[in-house]
Amino acid sequence: MYGLEPVFDPALDVKQTVLGLFVEIQCPACWEAQSVEIDLSAGPRSYIEDCQVCCHPMELTIGLDARGEFNGVGVSRTE
Repeated sequence: MYGLEPVFDPALDVKQTVLGLFVEIQCPACWEAQSVEIDLSAGPRSYIEDCQVCCHPMELTIGLDARGEFNGVGVSRTE
């Protein structure tokens, strides 16, 4: 169904066309590896997400470089 999906112009730079990225992280509570989707359109930030395995909260800190490209994700335990 045309019109329901976002349309991206290939002539735009990569920063505008890459909206998300899947990265592997390790839960600081149960040490299980899991894949999470990082939303790059919101810029650098920190937010709380529950572990997919043990449900403990963990803080994810998204890092972007000066050009807005993904620089890494930090994971820490929250209480």
